[in-house]
Amino acid sequence: MSPWRHDEIYQPLQSGWIRLAVLHPGSPGDSITVTLKPAQLSPQPSQYYEALSYVWGMVTETEKVIVNGFRISVTPNLLLALQRLRFTDRARTLWVDAVCINQDDVAEKSHQVEQMATVYKLADKVLIHLGPLKNSKDENAMDIIAAVDQPLTAEIACQVSDSIFKSPWFDRVWVVQEAALAKVAIVILGDKAVRWDCFTAWPMRVAPYRIDRIVPGILALPPRFQPVEGSLLQRLHETRPLKATDRRDKVFGLLGLIPDREPWIRLVDYGVRAETIFTSVAKCFVDHERSLRFLSAVHPIVGSSASRHTYSPLDQLRSPSWVPDWSVNPEITPIGIGRDSQEPYNAGGYPAVARATEDRLIAKGVLLDTVGWMGSSYGTVASDSGTRPHLRAHLCQPWLRLLSTVDEPGSRESDELRKVADWAMFFKAPTDSEPSTCCTDASVSFRAVTTAAPPTTLQREEIGCRRWKSKTGITALAELGKPLDRVCFGRRIFETESGLVGLGPDGMQPGDRIVVLLGGPTPYVIRRIKEDDRTHSFIGECYVLGAMGGEGLKHLHDELRVLGHYLGPCGAPICNAKLQDF
Repeated sequence: MSPWRHDEIYQPLQSGWIRLAVLHPGSPGDSITVTLKPAQLSPQPSQYYEALSYVWGMVTETEKVIVNGFRISVTPNLLLALQRLRFTDRARTLWVDAVCINQDDVAEKSHQVEQMATVYKLADKVLIHLGPLKNSKDENAMDIIAAVDQPLTAEIACQVSDSIFKSPWFDRVWVVQEAALAKVAIVILGDKAVRWDCFTAWPMRVAPYRIDRIVPGILALPPRFQPVEGSLLQRLHETRPLKATDRRDKVFGLLGLIPDREPWIRLVDYGVRAETIFTSVAKCFVDHERSLRFLSAVHPIVGSSASRHTYSPLDQLRSPSWVPDWSVNPEITPIGIGRDSQEPYNAGGYPAVARATEDRLIAKGVLLDTVGWMGSSYGTVASDSGTRPHLRAHLCQPWLRLLSTVDEPGSRESDELRKVADWAMFFKAPTDSEPSTCCTDASVSFRAVTTAAPPTTLQREEIGCRRWKSKTGITALAELGKPLDRVCFGRRIFETESGLVGLGPDGMQPGDRIVVLLGGPTPYVIRRIKEDDRTHSFIGECYVLGAMGGEGLKHLHDELRVLGHYLGPCGAPICNAKLQDF
């Protein structure tokens, strides 16, 4: 087979056109032979085709297939998929990214990726190839998934999870739009083929067992995951645990799932580094959405939480401190990003008054206070089930400290108890996947704690799990432990110099500043650089008791109204700081 040049296989494409791969028939053992031909994609495809969804796998390991008479390299995963999909008696027309796009032409690759959502949306079928059957358990698992009306047991559900859902396909970011946009999708594992609809029914079938590991990444996404609602920020947040071989695809792979792709689609450029793409995304949030909500996605992997990660210095992007690295899943629950498109808190009102350059964010806000004292980090302890009872009691120290100051047990008139109620609202964890259940549990537990006799010393926390019992028999601190673990992981309790209490990022230090920025749903922790009062490094979002509804800006109500800034109903002002740039 003769050597080849890219221009011999890949002819230039007109706008709105793609290449289709005609997979020629063959018998097992025959070489895979493909002919590429151009096809018009919009407004309607010019012919029938099926789009392949698969995991590339190791790009350093390659196999050979014949394309337009030339032998080219593909990954072993793609070779297996083509062998499985090839007919013995007739040709099959496919769209396969690695073959139909000239991967060495950056301009073409960027343009084709822009219309990839349309490719999957208009395909007559999407074929999801998981690989070959490994054993009889895989075959049985596919049958169980297909039998959507059959009852399950927890044991069977776990067996299916261990067999099928360990496939890396379920944890890749690109497959979200490939499956969500499909007219008809078929999941193929060896000789078995099951409709994707049977897989989307899986979370409801296993819901009674409340076992996280039996629902893989893509199926754990909200059921409304369709391109009719939701911002790019919401999509980035929900898919953060999913993986991509190319960091930039953590953004590019989601653009087909937002209702308005402008201005985002213009960012697709494989000639630009990942940190530049992530910075451009952050700038668009500032310039076009006029919101600082994206700052809640900044979670530097520092302090004790870094021990859970294995990134080398070469892996970490050199982005500005205020730019989220979407290629990393820090496993930290954001405070300012909830499970829907609404902000769970409104510390900074709307809109943002800010501007962003390539390396700097300048935002108006107020200096709320300075960090005075910090507790220990909850970065690693939260994962140790053996220490959870003590941890949960320790996390409730602010509750217990406040409760110990109340003269009459059960009184609802005390300002301190109102602060405790605010703290309880935080522990309801607005990002919880089952907010109604979580809120109910937290509410019952909160009532149990606040109606019990207040402790006289903090040492009483050691027997808290036995003492704080509600009438329903629920152990208060134990029930609070679940949302506490999620929200407090990677964070520290802190107190400011004026006595404000909150929960902040692991990397914060005494002397850091707590600010409320216009357009930001939460307060933030920032750090002065070399005593320069105008230049700061962004440390992360934080929760501050009594400052989550706009109380830090209420004293500036008239001034903010002149700026066209809206501040919702909130409590009494908690500071008198002037408005300034940070």
